[in-house]
Amino acid sequence: MVNPLTPTTARESEQDFTTRTQLGVNMRKGESVKAKLLFSHNFQWGSDVDATTGAEGTDNTEPYQPDGINNNENIPLVSEAWLWWKLNESMSLRMGRGPFSLGDGKVISNNDYLKVPYSLDGVVIGWSGELSHSDFFALKLIENVKPGFVTNDSEMNVYGLSFNVKNPPEIFKIIHFHVMQVVKNAIDKGGNGIGEDPIYERGLNYGRYGLAFVGGKFFQYAISYAAHSGEIQLGTSTKVWSGSMIDAELALRPTWKNAKIYYGYHRDTGNEQVNGEKEAKYDSFLYEKHGTSGAMDVLGWGNLTFWKAGLHADILEDLRLYIDYYSFLRSETRDTVTAGPNGTSMLASQLGDVSDESEIGSEWDVSVDHTYDTGLNMLLRFSTFIPGPYLSENSGPNKNFSQVFLQAKIQF
Repeated sequence: MVNPLTPTTARESEQDFTTRTQLGVNMRKGESVKAKLLFSHNFQWGSDVDATTGAEGTDNTEPYQPDGINNNENIPLVSEAWLWWKLNESMSLRMGRGPFSLGDGKVISNNDYLKVPYSLDGVVIGWSGELSHSDFFALKLIENVKPGFVTNDSEMNVYGLSFNVKNPPEIFKIIHFHVMQVVKNAIDKGGNGIGEDPIYERGLNYGRYGLAFVGGKFFQYAISYAAHSGEIQLGTSTKVWSGSMIDAELALRPTWKNAKIYYGYHRDTGNEQVNGEKEAKYDSFLYEKHGTSGAMDVLGWGNLTFWKAGLHADILEDLRLYIDYYSFLRSETRDTVTAGPNGTSMLASQLGDVSDESEIGSEWDVSVDHTYDTGLNMLLRFSTFIPGPYLSENSGPNKNFSQVFLQAKIQF
């Protein structure tokens, strides 16, 4: 991927090859007890932009994933270690480490595309009736370890309720609602007090709620809304931290070539004022990162507005074509953009307060996907990002850059 930020010192392109191996053991005793152990190992040849720190500043882009993971590629990780117990016909209990998702994945998702997918520690109590399924959960997101004096246990926890309708009417596939409380103590670095950046040196105490509706056949739709409100601690002071997002898509699904023609719109909030006392930048939390704002993953959610359109169709029996277009804007011109995993180096120097331009840029993604009888799946993608006026005025990139992506997966 071309990186024209500072041509005299920065990499002009990057190539990498990542391999992930997983070994899982499933255990079962009748229908009432299940358990799973899953070990993951990944390694990479080539540059690793995700591990960039310091002046290029990726600390804010992956606030819920321990930074040290990217630097310990030779260490096998325990991705899952959980026990599920069916207490009775209606209730179940899951304890330990494992994946967790809400609704359509726009707030919490496993994020399997990442080298180290999200896996949360805690307890989930499930209740199922004839018409609905609910989960009561208490989960630890991260245990922060930083230099300096720690005045309290700076772990980040979430407590909440998820509600899903079972066997909904035919026009629905998903009817989902959730509420949760997120709590994290701040870290005292010693000497200079608590810094305002990055996010893991802040105190958080805020609530979240959201809903999702997905359904349709010939005409399909997906609507997600999420919001958060509460306090964020900056040193000895606190500020109101409230943000929201809406993500919607309408698609036409004719029988010809199993085609999908769609249009989508997304908007999440940015800081309305510099002091952040009104509407704040939306906290995207653990949402499904890959492809939710372009397959190149240049931009993440947070002060982001975009519309998208595309065509997907089976051009051959086992070969599917994807053509997608995105147009990106800043929701608030007084606030900066949020970098995605592949945009951390390019967008770290953007100074949102000095530009009145809202147009960030646009992206084209063209992919072909083929699955073989052996279980091997191959995906080839070519993508181009076209910078808009906002990027041109803020240290670039000021010219188009492209990405060629090849992925191979096999399951046994």
